[in-house]
Amino acid sequence: MKRKISIIYIIIYCLFFGYTETSYKTYLDNFFQSSDYIIEQHKINNRVIYFAYNKISSKLSIFNMGIFYYKNEKNIIQPVLFIKNNIIITESGDKLFEAIIKTQQYYGWTIHVIDKNNSFSTNYFTDNGINVTDGPIFIWDNKKNNFKIYEIDESMY
Repeated sequence: MKRKISIIYIIIYCLFFGYTETSYKTYLDNFFQSSDYIIEQHKINNRVIYFAYNKISSKLSIFNMGIFYYKNEKNIIQPVLFIKNNIIITESGDKLFEAIIKTQQYYGWTIHVIDKNNSFSTNYFTDNGINVTDGPIFIWDNKKNNFKIYEIDESMY
């Protein structure tokens, strides 16, 4: 009986707490469907935030899939924001922005992370990277521990 309980405990531990660097890499490999990706490290609001993305253009850092995340104390990925093709969504699945230009075909994104402002700006490209459009700016929301779209308070004008 003790042996069964020990085995069950080991299985539960491995499933929920036993994640290592291997499972962290597996998470990203699954997200990027085993294609190559680049990982950047940033300091947002005194927390290390990582941005992983797949580069699809050699001349610019244009990508079409990306993920912002941090690692908890057990080295398990905690997603913050996903970029999948032309859509930016939160970890809970809420769509924050969709890059659509009706007369052009979506190609990819570039972002510029500004650590000291706890934010990042976006540009999205269309028609094989020929055309570029300014995308939204995202700022860190301390209450939600996530990024939100920066909106100008027009009452200040």
